[in-house]
Amino acid sequence: MVLESLISIDQNCRAAPNGLGWELKTTSLRLRDDCWKPKETVAITMINPTRDVGTPFEESHLWKKLERTIVCGREWVNKEEPRSRLIQVNAFDVTDEELLAKVKADYELIQHTIKLKGFDNLSRSLCEFIEPGTKGTGHGSKTRAYYASRKLVGMILGLAS
Repeated sequence: MVLESLISIDQNCRAAPNGLGWELKTTSLRLRDDCWKPKETVAITMINPTRDVGTPFEESHLWKKLERTIVCGREWVNKEEPRSRLIQVNAFDVTDEELLAKVKADYELIQHTIKLKGFDNLSRSLCEFIEPGTKGTGHGSKTRAYYASRKLVGMILGLAS
């Protein structure tokens, strides 16, 4: 939100990119074994089971956001957040056909799971790159979102694995 404010982007919850055709995401990074590693996953967009089950990946809200996503990795110091140093900025590489195929496969696995087992059977451990996790306050939340896994965040930012 700080970066959006600094570059005069209004905050919104639309299922479309949030700034002049691109989506800005910020995530925390930790220094581990002399390498920056993502501390957390990054929420991309909400899952709408009714809409998403029948929507091909190339027409999905997930893809509309991902194909224009810029990720800003910032240093995580501690819970007090005494500073927020920007470490790395990069965009999702839409030319990496192998990675794109894996992300698409995760999306299709999420669709398949919703169709066969139901929306409540989605879990973060289901997929490698796009995690279908709960979104909202408190335990027992019924809403779900597509999250970029820490592995995918690290790949987007070009961090050593």
